[in-house]
Amino acid sequence: MKTALQVSVPKPCSELWENFQHNDQGGLCKSCNKYVIDFTKLDDDAVLNLLQTNSTKICGRLRADQLKIYTLQPTLKIHPSFTLLKAGFLSIFMLLSAKPALSVPSQQKHQTMALDESTTAHVLPGDNDYKIKGIVVDEFGDPLPGVNVVLMGSGIGTSTDAEGKFEFPQKLNEGDVLVFSFIGFQSKELKIRKDENSVVEIRMKMTLDIMGEVSISEVYSSQSSGLQRLLLRIKSIF
Repeated sequence: MKTALQVSVPKPCSELWENFQHNDQGGLCKSCNKYVIDFTKLDDDAVLNLLQTNSTKICGRLRADQLKIYTLQPTLKIHPSFTLLKAGFLSIFMLLSAKPALSVPSQQKHQTMALDESTTAHVLPGDNDYKIKGIVVDEFGDPLPGVNVVLMGSGIGTSTDAEGKFEFPQKLNEGDVLVFSFIGFQSKELKIRKDENSVVEIRMKMTLDIMGEVSISEVYSSQSSGLQRLLLRIKSIF
């Protein structure tokens, strides 16, 4: 069963994006007289929609983090012979099977500070040791997973999770510097100083874009996901 699409650029182009004739959707490469679509400002859903609905080969400009495997959402296809009565039964079945939502008490949110050009972190006053955590995003505000976060001058570090969040594994001293690095992005340095916030937001700028003919490879799984198995079991009732 097809569960994902892998997007890659097997043969990157050496032309400069700055030399293209641009418009809102991309630019015209004068060297090969091909139109290059600019994917760098699109989210994952828009990238998938564009690649899946276009039947011709696409030349594109992509961010390094967009060359990855995109998971496809499972869909339930109802056959024309599926009567209204059966569809109604299916709806009732899924409503009865749904678990009641748990009430989660609201928690006070930490104030965050966006760090773009600034290289100073504000930390909790009091002791001389500070605990730092936060989130790393790109220039469009999207979380960046897998960013390396290392204490300068040491081998101590961590990396951001799938949501771009991190928590440094040890307490830091005022004046310490954290270095954030990720392939295709400018490194950021964060200097620790005493202040009022221990939760930070790091904004990193892309330095590398990749252009060329976009390749789409279908990824299959021999096992269905839990949701897909549930839908297949429900459909088998009818």
